[in-house]
Order: sequence, then C-alpha cells, then structure tokens
Amino acid sequence: MNPLRRPLIAGNWKMNAGGHDAGPLAAEVARGAAGMDRVDVLVAPPFTALSTVALTLDASQSKVSVGAQNMSHEPSGAFTGEISGAMLRDMGATWVILGTASAGSSSARPRPSSGRRRPPR
Repeated sequence: MNPLRRPLIAGNWKMNAGGHDAGPLAAEVARGAAGMDRVDVLVAPPFTALSTVALTLDASQSKVSVGAQNMSHEPSGAFTGEISGAMLRDMGATWVILGTASAGSSSARPRPSSGRRRPPR
C-alpha cells in the first residue's frame, strides 16, 4: 500500500435503506467504523435518505462521510428527476459517486457524460 494514500471504504446502498431503516443502518455503520483510524469510511444512501443519514452520523459524532450516488452537471433548472451539487451539499453529502456503469443504465434517455458533472460546493 502506498503510504501517501489513505484507503477509502465506501458502501453504495443503491436502492436499499431509503426509508425508515436508513437512520438505524447509518448508526450501525458509525458504530462499526468507530475504531477505524487508518481508513476513511463513506456511505452513499439513496437520495431519499441523504439528510437522515447525514443527521444521524452528525449526531453520533461519527467520522463516516456521506456521499450521493449521482449528480447532475447542471446547477439548477427544469431537469425532472435530477439533483444538483448544491442540493446534495445542503442535504449533507460531501462526496459523489460519478460515472458508474449502473447510473442511468435502465433509463431510455441519454445521460450527459460524467466529465461534465461538477462536485458539490
């Protein structure tokens, strides 16, 4: 392992734990990650659970980061079903998973390239 790089363990929840079970799952991840001082830990819940997960992790004073599973390259506008970096940041996300093979693969509409997307600010 390169001593100049810190490992990142990320869990993409996909379409799981997007409702009432998101908070308890985030709390369990926080407990499990409490002793992990040599790695960074990230969870990427569904959009519907981002705020709940961020608040749960914050309340437990966890070092687990919150990430989004996708993001629009547009900062705002009439883009049904899309979410901007600013919106994600407001919900507590500090990371975004971009360019995954499954993002938009079941959608009939063309997706913008991941190179046009911007990180949350």
